[in-house]
Amino acid sequence: MYDDQKIVAIHTTGGPVEEGEICAALDDAGINYDVQAFEDDALSGLLTTTMGYSRISVLEKDAEKAREIIQPILDEFSEPEEEKPEETT
Repeated sequence: MYDDQKIVAIHTTGGPVEEGEICAALDDAGINYDVQAFEDDALSGLLTTTMGYSRISVLEKDAEKAREIIQPILDEFSEPEEEKPEETT
């Protein structure tokens, strides 16, 4: 069915929550996607820090729309956490 269409990676996730939100947004938009997980029980910490948690790919024809859809999620995950004031003793 999709043999003649190119698949392109649109994002490498940093963890399962980010992956889940992106997949839900793509599902809602009706965009087919593939998730390639990099998790390996023996090496999961090493792979996550070097490769990311997973890679999400879509058909090339859907890539631009998919990137637009996931951009708000990426913005949310790239926002720095609020700094907590240091406690003094």
